[in-house]
Amino acid sequence: MTLGLKRPWLPTPMLEISVPRRAFFVFLDRARPILDPIEGDLLRPRWTFLTAPLWVDIVALCVVAAALITFPLSLIPFAPLAPGIAIVMFGLGMTARDGVLLAIGVALTAAAFLFAIPLVA
Repeated sequence: MTLGLKRPWLPTPMLEISVPRRAFFVFLDRARPILDPIEGDLLRPRWTFLTAPLWVDIVALCVVAAALITFPLSLIPFAPLAPGIAIVMFGLGMTARDGVLLAIGVALTAAAFLFAIPLVA
């Protein structure tokens, strides 16, 4: 996202990983009843202006910031959860074009920074 690529870049060894077809479909059959209600209720296109190219760059910077702030927060039990959940919200928001989840991710990243400032300073 930060480099402006249309799709994620993966190293060649990761691209060569294969999963047995039958095992994959068994996994999908078991996961579908759990994930369908979440996808239907939680993920939907909202505030799609936050998924425009300018905002995608801002989200990418927030992901980098959330990743960098995780280490100082690791000194406090459970504190790295905030930037970790923010990164999950960014991923779900970008996938579903859901600006509400992106806004929640930005808020969590800001809260993690405010919490970490006394640790770093």
